[in-house]
Amino acid sequence: MTDTPLRSCESCVSRRTFLTQSALAAATAAFLAACGDGQIGGSMVTDPNGAKTIKVSTFPGLATTGQLVMIDATHAVKRTGSATFVAFSRFCTHEGTVTNLSGSGFLCPNHLSQFDNDGRVTVGPATRNLTQFVTAYDAATDMLTVG
Repeated sequence: MTDTPLRSCESCVSRRTFLTQSALAAATAAFLAACGDGQIGGSMVTDPNGAKTIKVSTFPGLATTGQLVMIDATHAVKRTGSATFVAFSRFCTHEGTVTNLSGSGFLCPNHLSQFDNDGRVTVGPATRNLTQFVTAYDAATDMLTVG
């Protein structure tokens, strides 16, 4: 029997570290798979002209009048009545940064412009209101078309 020299293992990963990192990677993969196509909320269809159609009931926040709801990464919708809605672009009118929903309005993380939940500028440097989109709601199917 020959003696094998022991190798230094300063950069080796311990079993515990390997198992922890593997579990974290698996959890991340499961989370990303659960996110589906990356939409926020329910399902959405985009037609060739760019109009987006959503089933309102798949976005629970749209059951409440006056509440802003992100329907995708760049659009937010607010119910204004039992069968009426308004939609906004989330791009800040100052330099085009995507705004975040903040309290009851929009906040630009870049230069801190603020917009109320009607898309009106309340704090600059932005000087123009957020872009609004035409909406059409079909109560029979609970489908809302934006754009």
